[in-house]
Amino acid sequence: MKNSIVLFLMLAFQFQSCGTKNDLKNSLWKYCGSNGEGYVSDILDFRENNYLRLENDTLIDKKTDSVIATIDRIEYYYGERRLFVKDKNGLLARYCEQ
Repeated sequence: MKNSIVLFLMLAFQFQSCGTKNDLKNSLWKYCGSNGEGYVSDILDFRENNYLRLENDTLIDKKTDSVIATIDRIEYYYGERRLFVKDKNGLLARYCEQ
């Protein structure tokens, strides 16, 4: 019984900390990283008809059709979502949802 409760809690935590492409639709993010982390842009705007296109876990610039970053994960921090993306150099940048 204890093992099943622990397994349930571990799965619930895992699903809460994972993000998917659908989680980003119509969202706006502002850079909130620090201490030498990666950097992609000050604002990541996933609302319709803007400059970013999302394919699987890859961020693509609509104008140049080039890859600018990949999504690493989405985490919850005191009830607010944080988006972590890897820049072209493999460094993580942290974004806060607006």
